[in-house]
Amino acid sequence: MAPATAFAVAACGSHADNSAGPAAAGPHSAHAGGSSAPPQPLRPGERFLDLRMAEAYTPAPPEGGGSDEYRCQMIDPGLTKTAFLTGTQFGPENVAIAHHAVVYAVPPGGAAAVREQDAKTPGLGWQCFGGTGVAGAEVEEGDAAWVDPWARLVTTKGRSE
Repeated sequence: MAPATAFAVAACGSHADNSAGPAAAGPHSAHAGGSSAPPQPLRPGERFLDLRMAEAYTPAPPEGGGSDEYRCQMIDPGLTKTAFLTGTQFGPENVAIAHHAVVYAVPPGGAAAVREQDAKTPGLGWQCFGGTGVAGAEVEEGDAAWVDPWARLVTTKGRSE
């Protein structure tokens, strides 16, 4: 069985530009099209996985006020054996409304709870903040790691990994 059968992606976005389409990048944006170093070749056994949402999603303001929506969506990488995740890249279609994402690796024991939450919630994904918001997903208990490209991996119980 795979160590992680799904990823729960929590993205924060504003409804300021009510469109799911790509926005023009500003001069200080990482999406501005400036030159970057050429990619390094893959080593033997390595591969890229391009994981995408089932469909485009436009954030809506939360009920009761506020401007940002935190939305979790499940993305299944289809892993069938142990694998190492060595990098992530979040590429929103519209950087004006979706400005970051938090990725959680959901262990096999929590995948069913995440799928159930997704199925019982209308639309794409479900509202969440500060975690997946799914009891039984084994994420908040510290068994699944917050996949975070800018910091050392630390579980929710504070254990470095």
